[in-house]
Amino acid sequence: MFECILKEVGILKSIIDVLTSIIDEAANFMAKPDGFGIIAMDPSHVSMVDFFLPKDVFDKYECDSKVKIGVNISNLNKLLKRVGSSDELTLKLTEKGNKLQLKFKGKSTRTFSLNLIDIEEEEYPSPKMQFNAKIILDDPNLLSEAIKDAELFSDHVKLDTDTKKFTIFAKGDNGEVEVDIPGEREALTLEVKESSSSLYPLSYLTSIIKVGSVTDNLILEYSSEMPMQMLFKLKKIGEANGFIKYFLAPRVEEEEEEFEEEIEEEITEEDM
Repeated sequence: MFECILKEVGILKSIIDVLTSIIDEAANFMAKPDGFGIIAMDPSHVSMVDFFLPKDVFDKYECDSKVKIGVNISNLNKLLKRVGSSDELTLKLTEKGNKLQLKFKGKSTRTFSLNLIDIEEEEYPSPKMQFNAKIILDDPNLLSEAIKDAELFSDHVKLDTDTKKFTIFAKGDNGEVEVDIPGEREALTLEVKESSSSLYPLSYLTSIIKVGSVTDNLILEYSSEMPMQMLFKLKKIGEANGFIKYFLAPRVEEEEEEFEEEIEEEITEEDM
């Protein structure tokens, strides 16, 4: 059995909308006695997302055992876009367990049933890693704006962190941009064991950073040429906070050198 009621639907709508741009169209959500969430990888296995809402977030939560809920994420997202800002949302598995029922209760009551999909996929544990650089952003918008700046010139971004500042750098054939956020800034805390530098694909960061609008803070951790972990603490709903952990594989330095060589060759050819 699984049934939950959520009166503040905005955060869930935003998260599902972001997930549609990250993971496979069909994915298994997991309802457990302690909460509701999903751990899934993108089709290229470059990134992984771990999203969880504890039961105390919900106005009502009933789940007596672990249940897989396989759905088409895009279809779920389309339905959630029909929820009004003041509507109460009920999610419920039907008695036969082959449909997910979504009930929107506001000025009227609308009930939708989404066919479940039997998805055979590996269950991924959330990775546990140690990092050399930890950046705590009380204002995730700082990183969001830096990523937008980086997109003007490149499809990847370089992160540099030492004890004094956090730097976001990008360059391409049209120019370059460097954004420095000093460690003494009120909204930024740096915990650095070792200066770290690594490249990451921008398209993945552009997708996940959109959840910054519904988060209280962001903790970004990484080491040189190692995967990045981003922990978004979601804004409080009811009596608790949910979270999103996002893991992203790096681009290796060799790829960056090849990219620079390609740019130089193109410039040379244009000058000839």
